[in-house]
Amino acid sequence: MAEEGTLGIARAHNSSGDELSKEDLQRRMDEARESISQTVTEIKDTVVHQYESVKDTISETLDWREQFKKRPVAWTAGALGAGFIAIREGLNQRIVFRNEIEKYTSVPVVGEIMFSPSDDPLVVTQGQRTVIAEQFRQLRTALAYIGINSRKKKILITSTISSEGKSFVAANLAMSLALMDKKVVLLELDLRKPRISHLFNVSREVGITNYFIGNKDADHIIKRTDASNNLFIIPSGAIPPNPSELILNGKLDELLQYLDTIFDYILIDTAPVGPVTDAYILSPLCDATLYVVRHKVTPKGYIKMLDENVKVRGLKNLAIVFNAVKNRGMGGINYGYGYGYGKEYGNGYSYGEGTKRKKDKVSK
Repeated sequence: MAEEGTLGIARAHNSSGDELSKEDLQRRMDEARESISQTVTEIKDTVVHQYESVKDTISETLDWREQFKKRPVAWTAGALGAGFIAIREGLNQRIVFRNEIEKYTSVPVVGEIMFSPSDDPLVVTQGQRTVIAEQFRQLRTALAYIGINSRKKKILITSTISSEGKSFVAANLAMSLALMDKKVVLLELDLRKPRISHLFNVSREVGITNYFIGNKDADHIIKRTDASNNLFIIPSGAIPPNPSELILNGKLDELLQYLDTIFDYILIDTAPVGPVTDAYILSPLCDATLYVVRHKVTPKGYIKMLDENVKVRGLKNLAIVFNAVKNRGMGGINYGYGYGYGKEYGNGYSYGEGTKRKKDKVSK
């Protein structure tokens, strides 16, 4: 029977119906065993790899949990801090970075002025080699790119709202120009809240409002400063009840023509464009307008509308000075680090707010 069984195996048939020899059958069985063994090995390797991967993930998770258990306050504070910064930057409605200015308006940025913790509003003086003094020198050089030269010398300085440091920029730019041995005059034409005379410790009892109403001529209102023999200011005079009307009475054009024959540069500090229209009145009389934007103060909405306002109302040959920007890191997404003046003079002022002041009356 055994022999018959063996012969039965030997007589197995292939797919075509022919009988397979014992050797062929043995070869096929060996091939099958080898295939099965290879498959089992591959499955084993896959299972081991997946196990190691899961084990590493579990290990990392447990390690993070252990660290969190050791310092839960630090981990929580870090996560909350990162989330708060992201939300704050997203919701911030004030200009923080220079690239925001460049995104919202086509008006060029011709200068950046660093934050200064100094109590002295005049950060540009003879022989000074600080970073902020160098930035004002760079701004001085940039004036040529907006068309300022020996013939076109009248520069208007304004801003959007109060507290942006326009008077600080005007005073220190004037000082920087005077240090080139150029005769410079700075007009205090913010007739609602004058600051220039206070910066230079010059009395404003007699000034441009007296000239406007005709009781003083030009030579009597031009004041030399102690800061530089080349720097002169024309103070505001008594604060009038009707600044815009005085500016429009035609006398300013005559004054500017006279000053043009004496001085190398004529700078005009005027009121912000947000609350009043003085800058739009003055700009056609000037050769260029510097528009001060302050880090974390200037509303984004105003800068978004700047191009349209310039097109409709007009600010002649406009360029932006980015002021009061504190260091946020150089380059990358943090570019827009900036500087500015953070004390009283850089903070500016508001119109019709704050403490009440005595109203000076213009002599008639």
